[in-house]
Amino acid sequence: MVSKALSTGHLWRRCVVCAIEPGAPICAGCAADFLSADAARCSVCAERVVSGVLVCGACLAHPPDFDATTALADYQAPVDGMITALKFGGRIDLADCFARLLAARDAGRQSDDLVIAVPLSFERESEREDRPVEDDRVRGR
Repeated sequence: MVSKALSTGHLWRRCVVCAIEPGAPICAGCAADFLSADAARCSVCAERVVSGVLVCGACLAHPPDFDATTALADYQAPVDGMITALKFGGRIDLADCFARLLAARDAGRQSDDLVIAVPLSFERESEREDRPVEDDRVRGR
């Protein structure tokens, strides 16, 4: 029975967020609390907005060079810890989880052009010699 569970992927560790419920790798409760698709977001930049607002003021005032953004969650606890666990802690199962959730949110997208950004930690960013994003911010672009 255990070997069948292992081969089919049904034997998972505890939820990476709450460590209480079995997770795949995130339990349904934590997914609803921290990775909800119901969060009101700007359709262009994906920043949080007031419910009913489609495009934020920043994107209306200065439209960016892209059409739309899909965000899985805000980069704050516990999601930032999950990304750290994926990038540096060997939690490769989180990549599959994030990919499935993003794919479900983008199911209606008509374009094949996708860019997925994974933020660098402060320490890793300070180690880099070239920081084009930071350079553009400083120049006001």
